[in-house]
Amino acid sequence: MPKENRIPQAQINYPELLILDDYSMGLDAGYRRLFLDYMREYLKNSEKTVLLTSHVIQDMEHFVDEILFLKHGGDLLTTSPEKFMQTFRRYRLPRNGQAQGPLVNEVIKNVETHADYWDIFSFYKETQLIKTLQDQGFNPTELKPLTMNLEDAFIGYTGRY
Repeated sequence: MPKENRIPQAQINYPELLILDDYSMGLDAGYRRLFLDYMREYLKNSEKTVLLTSHVIQDMEHFVDEILFLKHGGDLLTTSPEKFMQTFRRYRLPRNGQAQGPLVNEVIKNVETHADYWDIFSFYKETQLIKTLQDQGFNPTELKPLTMNLEDAFIGYTGRY
């Protein structure tokens, strides 16, 4: 049978609910993409539900309707990828020789420390972040907003480790 006509075994009966735990484990890049193409086709114009877990965040960006982020400690965020990407922001602030970075609080969700800068993640707008940085003794004049993909945002939200 030609490749383009093969249907993954899990989809043969077209179940209403399909549960896939880390579906891409062990697949090379080509087969992972082929599998995602099959999943898109399976879900297209249907009322099917697929619950999946994955460590490959970039696959999820244009594939899922709802995401759940579970952080260490039990914090749970349920949202759509679109809403998450519209409301969660990343900013870069040069360190300018400062050793200690901004403190995580209600406005600052996470801070990643790099050699020459901090990446600061927040659900708040830049004006509120600037005020918070000033209150913490930082000069935010060089603060710059950065674009992110879903993987950047996921890591910014959950932390690297």
